[in-house]
Amino acid sequence: MTKKSDRLPKYWSYQRDFLNEFLLESEGYKESVEKGLPFFTKEELNELKKKYPLEITWKEIDAELSKKGMIFKKATFRKYIQEKKIPPASFYKKTKTGREAMYPKKTIEQINFVQYFYRIADRDLIIKLFEMLYEQSISAKDAIEEQVESQSLRNAVLLYLKGVSYSEEDIEQAIRDVLQDDSKFQEKVNSDLQEMYDTFNEKFDKWEKLLENYEVPTFNKE
Repeated sequence: MTKKSDRLPKYWSYQRDFLNEFLLESEGYKESVEKGLPFFTKEELNELKKKYPLEITWKEIDAELSKKGMIFKKATFRKYIQEKKIPPASFYKKTKTGREAMYPKKTIEQINFVQYFYRIADRDLIIKLFEMLYEQSISAKDAIEEQVESQSLRNAVLLYLKGVSYSEEDIEQAIRDVLQDDSKFQEKVNSDLQEMYDTFNEKFDKWEKLLENYEVPTFNKE
């Protein structure tokens, strides 16, 4: 049986944004909020984005969740980041006592979605959410970018050209996942990718040889 955690789309993906938007507008979610369950309305989340237009700290996140009545420990916050359920810090700001992590402004919205998805959403709602998602379509480029953590097709290809491959940026795996239902098109994309790799390395080897065969003084003249 598929676990809820296995079905949860990545926090940076189109799928997550789509499901979150649909959830916030659903009658079941609105009824949960009206009954007093500690979740944010769409309007409240929009107000938080205005209140924190750039980034937000953990203290601010904790304060806003506490006001809503949502119990969310820092250990859970860290666990969700580690498991890539919510976004990590965008950067660190220097303070008098050291440094402070700054998180994307949509972090509270992401926490709200994950908490509702895990704690409240029943099987019927989850099925309905994913049925709505299956009716949507995006370009193969966007779909592949959503498979890689950098969210950049160019960066993923550059790593491939360098011979670097790890799970979060594996362009070959992303292509297989996205184009698994069209083997002919997948073969064409892989062929072009391999040609880029071969051409790059062939030209680099020639360029490197050119430099190796050219002597320069040990010390440059002033």
